[in-house]
Amino acid sequence: MAKEGLVPVSYAYKRMTMSDLQFRMHAKDIEGDDFKEDLLMDLVYLCTFGLENPLRLNVDQDVSLIKYGTKLNDDSSAKEGGEGLNTSTGEAPARSSSNVSGKKQRK
Repeated sequence: MAKEGLVPVSYAYKRMTMSDLQFRMHAKDIEGDDFKEDLLMDLVYLCTFGLENPLRLNVDQDVSLIKYGTKLNDDSSAKEGGEGLNTSTGEAPARSSSNVSGKKQRK
């Protein structure tokens, strides 16, 4: 599932009476590890399924801003014949002779 880009989620339950739960809550700190371990012991497994987690729009620009300090503008890169950030490799296109405005720098 994870290889397909899905987020795996599993469900399980534990059958107990309300009085048993209340006893455990009063006997142990409900924020403590002992209480959590006690509740998570002997669970009955129900199922596992995958949730789609689609990428946000313009995530390539957000990644570019974090990695390179500037957002890659889709309009300017299309005019220059380049492409946006390749999110599969995390690499930005090479921009050797252009400055931020897209104009050629004089040497």
